[in-house]
Amino acid sequence: MKNKLTTSVAVLLLAFCGTANASVVIDSFDHVGAPDPWPVTVDQAGASATVLETGLATVLGGVRTTTLGVQALGTARLDKVEVGVYSPPGILSYASSILADGKLDLLYDNGPGGLNVDLSSYAWIEIDLLAFDLASGNPMPVTITLADGASSSSLTQSVSTAGRQLVIFPFASFTKTGPFDFSSIDEIDVSFDPEFGADFRVGEIRSVVPEPATLGLLAVGAALTTLRTKRRTAV
Repeated sequence: MKNKLTTSVAVLLLAFCGTANASVVIDSFDHVGAPDPWPVTVDQAGASATVLETGLATVLGGVRTTTLGVQALGTARLDKVEVGVYSPPGILSYASSILADGKLDLLYDNGPGGLNVDLSSYAWIEIDLLAFDLASGNPMPVTITLADGASSSSLTQSVSTAGRQLVIFPFASFTKTGPFDFSSIDEIDVSFDPEFGADFRVGEIRSVVPEPATLGLLAVGAALTTLRTKRRTAV
């Protein structure tokens, strides 16, 4: 419960001050491949579709691999999941019919060479979620996995409120499979696992160096959460 509250406070505070922080853009969805493959639709249970785009100027490493799959479906070819990258205005849009349960995966790896990007001076990765409808009242797990060539590191956050919000993935909270080097990241994988009938939109995925004011607000939020937890324990 404490972790959930801390994350909620962080998301609320960063909604006001996150845009002032220094950042490196992972994907702003301002470019699509040629020929334009979007939108992509999957309408059979257990099926998936993968789109590989290269030479993308506003994507870290220039390569985006998008995989859309259907985990469960009501009626084949009637129910479906769909994803599109629309530029302009630079939006990733995911939609599913009421009886379709899909999953979306975005991989950034610059092809065989890997990204070789240094994120050691950054504090977190954040996703600018422009819209989320909280279909059937169920949250959406979002997982970011980083790979440095020898090991991996990952963190899952649960989006449990509707509407626009920043979803924050602090590097300090990532679970590592071994010694992990944030200064030499080869792959960044972002996975969305919405429930039946869910719709959402993403404006940008970026890694952030927070300004001191932001860190101060986060510290205040964490302190308030700790105080609230202690009071409940005392009662």
